[in-house]
Amino acid sequence: MTFQELILKVADSYVGMEEVGNNEAFKDKVFEKEMIKFGEWWRGAPWCACAVQLIVLKAGLMYISQGIKRGVSMEHPLLKTLDRIMTPSVMQTFWNFKKAKGFTVTYKPKPGSIMFMQSFRNGEGLTTGHTGIVKKVNQLNHDIYEGNTNVRGEREGKFFMVKNRPIDFDTPLNGKAIIGYVNPTQYYETH
Repeated sequence: MTFQELILKVADSYVGMEEVGNNEAFKDKVFEKEMIKFGEWWRGAPWCACAVQLIVLKAGLMYISQGIKRGVSMEHPLLKTLDRIMTPSVMQTFWNFKKAKGFTVTYKPKPGSIMFMQSFRNGEGLTTGHTGIVKKVNQLNHDIYEGNTNVRGEREGKFFMVKNRPIDFDTPLNGKAIIGYVNPTQYYETH
């Protein structure tokens, strides 16, 4: 399988995961352990970026280990690079990708890309946001795998689910807007 296909496969396997309390724990304890190990999640923390980090790193580990008989560690250059760039903060991760060599922020979503949204208040960008993995792209909208969301699309929900969102880059006075996409497989494809 390609890295992109594995990202989508891993993301799909987490649909339905649910938090307990307000970002306090997860009903599925295996998912919770993976969120701590790969996603750097801690009790009480918003977890959309942690879920994206978990998905990308786990898929990367699976991709690199295909056809290898002995184990692969997080010391692989691809995984070390992604682990250094990705953080539990949506906006810090976005800024890290913008500065990193081997990655490009784009406005063209494709399956497996990371979608970044920034929060705005009075037209000013804040240091908070929301993120997810693009599942499918249509002409005017796309399906996104998202954590810490709900059916209303709020950034503080309880579930990992697939949401349909318009492809819209207009900056709101208040609310959130898509600010770009990053293909996490780009580094591996160019190195």
